[in-house]
Amino acid sequence: MDTPAGPIDVCVPACGSENISLWVPQKEQRQCHSHSRSLENEFLRVEFNDRGELSSVYDKSSRREVMAAPGNQFRLYKDVPDNWDAWDLDTMYEQQPVEINEAVILEVLASGPVVAKD
Repeated sequence: MDTPAGPIDVCVPACGSENISLWVPQKEQRQCHSHSRSLENEFLRVEFNDRGELSSVYDKSSRREVMAAPGNQFRLYKDVPDNWDAWDLDTMYEQQPVEINEAVILEVLASGPVVAKD
C-alpha cells in the first residue's frame, strides 16, 4: 500500500545510528538539483559563498529571501590553555578568533530522490 511522503519518526539510541530506507513512488518523487554553489528544489533555492557558508535561502512559495545574514559560519579560535593541553577552553577564547578567508571546494557526494541531483 502506498503512503503519502511526509515526515517520519525514527528512534536513534544515544551515540548511535540507524539506517533508513525510503521508497517514494516515481510519481511523487521531487527533484533536487545541485549547481556549482547552490541546491534547488520546487520549494527552495539555497546558495553558498566561497567559504561554504549559506549566503541565501530563497523561499519560492512566498517569493522572498528568508535569511537575514550568512548562515552556518565556520568559527575557529586560538586555543592556548592555562592548565591542560587538551579540552581546556579558557573563558576568554572567544576574544581570540582566527580569520578564515580561504575558499573551499564544494562537491556533490550523493545523488538520489531525497538528495541533490546534478
